[in-house]
Amino acid sequence: MTTKTKSPIGLPAGLPLLSLAVFLAVALLLLSATIVIAQERNGNIAGVVKDQSGGVLPGVSVTLTNKASGRAVSTKTDGNGTYVIRELEPGRYTANFELAGFSNAVVQDVILLLGKTIDVNTSMQVGAVEQIVEVTSGTTLIDTISTAVSHNVTEEEFSRMPKARSFQDVALTAPSVNSGRIEGGIQVNGASAAENNFTVDGLSVTGVLNGDSRQDAVYEFLQEVQVKTSGIEAEYGGALGGVISAVTKSGDNQFHGEAHWYNYGSNLNAGPTQRLQTDPVTELQTTYFQDSKIKDHNNEFGGSLGGPFLRNKLYFFTSITPNWRRQEANIKFSNGPSTFTSDRNSISMFNKLSWDPVSRVRTNFAWLYTTQKRTGLIPSFTGYCADCNLNPSTNYESYRKQGWYLPKSSYTGSVDVTLSSNSLLSFRGGYFWDNFKDTNTPDKHQTRYNVSGIGLPFQIPPALQQPVNYFDVPLTTVTYYDVTSRGFYMADYSKTFRFGGTHNLKGGTGFQKMANVVSNGYQGGGYNVAIYWDRSFRSVATGITDRGQYGHYRVRSIGTLGSGSSGIAHMYLQEQ
Repeated sequence: MTTKTKSPIGLPAGLPLLSLAVFLAVALLLLSATIVIAQERNGNIAGVVKDQSGGVLPGVSVTLTNKASGRAVSTKTDGNGTYVIRELEPGRYTANFELAGFSNAVVQDVILLLGKTIDVNTSMQVGAVEQIVEVTSGTTLIDTISTAVSHNVTEEEFSRMPKARSFQDVALTAPSVNSGRIEGGIQVNGASAAENNFTVDGLSVTGVLNGDSRQDAVYEFLQEVQVKTSGIEAEYGGALGGVISAVTKSGDNQFHGEAHWYNYGSNLNAGPTQRLQTDPVTELQTTYFQDSKIKDHNNEFGGSLGGPFLRNKLYFFTSITPNWRRQEANIKFSNGPSTFTSDRNSISMFNKLSWDPVSRVRTNFAWLYTTQKRTGLIPSFTGYCADCNLNPSTNYESYRKQGWYLPKSSYTGSVDVTLSSNSLLSFRGGYFWDNFKDTNTPDKHQTRYNVSGIGLPFQIPPALQQPVNYFDVPLTTVTYYDVTSRGFYMADYSKTFRFGGTHNLKGGTGFQKMANVVSNGYQGGGYNVAIYWDRSFRSVATGITDRGQYGHYRVRSIGTLGSGSSGIAHMYLQEQ
């Protein structure tokens, strides 16, 4: 079946050839947006500058330089000697303070974490401007403003710790976070997994149906991961569990890169647990069987490159990591042994542009593309012996080509305008899209035995004399398309002022739209048939019990066809 889908919010739907065009369109749209629901992806640095006598110093030039990227941001202290620089990328910074008649003051190695506001205060000495005084105190690495309880893991940390391949796994290192197969997913403070919010560069990639994370971002793309567990701010409305945020890397004034290769699979894995199976003939005896390990070879390799297009103005970062996985199983079927294979290939790709057209304007535009494709399915071990399946291998011929395809794209952009030394205007936007669909599925409906066709009190053809749970073709719920999309625009304004203490006032407005368009059902017309040999049927509706000459059968049809969407307009105002 061939289907064509269109994004429910009116944008091109995930076609790889259009991805670059959409990426640039989001960038241009943000530059002209008048309203810009996104999440945190940066941090803030604030402080007070005083002279040696303790008096505040207005008009001090404050320059913060990211030590990794070389990207610098400047402002001046106000009449109270205070300053604040917002929406800074997480990382290590050097703070430089300059004022005529005073020696320059420098604070080295200021560590800024995602979502944090830290104080970098300093005292300047009267002297020549050429003199540099390195300040070793006055930096508070604890956020004394935010009420949120969060756990931050930087690249320096997660590059050295054992982990899975995507950022969601880091959440389990945070206090009050756990996971379980029964609970399903990640639980924060006892909340269900469906109550979490997952973001990449501020764009929510949370599933609209069950709250899972719809898109992965591997660690080679990431600068930091944060897990908020309580005290979550108003702008995160809708997250009753935790907020797991990933921030991507950016380019800088120096070219840098890396290459990587991962190999894992059956050579390093333990064998399967024993399988408990019921005798399909008598249905009275159960036995444990030890099946062989399925061969599983998984290789992932790729690389990253970042650097300047224009020094101190335009930077880039790009990374790609393909993954090739092949599984193979030797299975003993009722008609003899046969080998089945499954190939799973995926590509993760990330591109980011950072542009500072003038000193007061900073912009970032990113595109994350991930695609997964599987060809070939492996039948389960279901027979009454090790490595066995009770059906003939011919019943699974469709498995040799059957699979699925899942492309995903997300686009994000931000424009931050520094209006004054204590105020900032931010515009943000993003769009996420994915579409799951099954491929090469069987076109014949399934017929299944829910009662054994062996040893019946009447004669049936030998070909029909099969044990319980026999079927002619595997039952497959075919997804022809399942499109999920989410788009948002948002603008907020923040200002710091003093009135009986320091206050940080922030307000914003925006709009978000989520949509899901789906078509799925059983193969071969959307139904399957179950045979109950020599059994009567009792109607729940009428209470009548009846049967045919050979028993009865049941026809079941299950499927979903339709669409749904929701739009959320919001405003918020908060003071810290």
